[in-house]
Amino acid sequence: MNLFKLFTVAVLLTVTNIAKSQCVSPTFDNYTYNVVEIGNQCWFAENLRTTVYSNGDLINEWTYTPSEEPFGATAVYGQGELPLFTCSASPGGCDETVALTTHGRVYNYTAITDSRNVCPVGWHVPSLAEWDTLDIFIYSQISDGTIVADGTGDALKSTNFYPGGEGTDNYGFNALPGGQIAPTNTTTWLHNHNGTSVWFWSTTTYAYGEAVSGKHLDGGDIFLPSSNMIDSGIYIRCLKSTGLPGCNDITACNYNPEADFNDGSCEYPQEGYDCECNQVCWGDFTGDGSRTVDDLLLFLSAYGSTCDELGLSE
Repeated sequence: MNLFKLFTVAVLLTVTNIAKSQCVSPTFDNYTYNVVEIGNQCWFAENLRTTVYSNGDLINEWTYTPSEEPFGATAVYGQGELPLFTCSASPGGCDETVALTTHGRVYNYTAITDSRNVCPVGWHVPSLAEWDTLDIFIYSQISDGTIVADGTGDALKSTNFYPGGEGTDNYGFNALPGGQIAPTNTTTWLHNHNGTSVWFWSTTTYAYGEAVSGKHLDGGDIFLPSSNMIDSGIYIRCLKSTGLPGCNDITACNYNPEADFNDGSCEYPQEGYDCECNQVCWGDFTGDGSRTVDDLLLFLSAYGSTCDELGLSE
């Protein structure tokens, strides 16, 4: 082998090592996660279990109340006080200590879409399109014989999924049947399917807005699409973000429209002030620094008008 070939091989090895080194285990909320590179994506190889957002703010604990829906919430399968919920599981599955160690935590939809980011900085909850990218890559490897598996779901499931439903776990994704928390009515919640199935969130909502798409694994070989109610408790597999980091929350003072993902740097004004530290007096429509009858009359005079009529639309 001549020097040129040696140099070329060395460069290729260096580039490969750099690419692989980008898929490294993050430490978040005092826990270090296993990760796995599949195709061009870097995934958590276990479910999220954080109790805080990426900025350190606490995520609410699940309270099993209808008023919980507007707020991000997290729980462990089997956590809570009966009769607020019923629990079905494999042996030991309703023991929240066992469930946390084996399956991590579940989250409602509000938590996964919170601008503070439930995943570590530089990671995010995947969209349905990103889940599909994973699915398509695995299918291509099965088709060309690179891996041996009965289906894309089979390739992602742990070899210990459950007796008769085991996967081949070709990549080390290590999906386990952690079940879900599902609302049954306004007063009870069902902890079910532990030991047989697992659901993963995506951030993609359906057109009618009451349900969210995701992915589902059971005893079969297919990585199934799923429809999840927004107040369900479902698992998260974080995906490493690519692109420009920054604050992508339009309500923040330092919003960056070019940011591809939120890096936790968003800054917000104190309550009662705007981003320029000016005190905000809500209802002061005349701008004189006080709320008076004149403000009420101004408001009522515009009531029922459109923004176009008032000249306020862009």
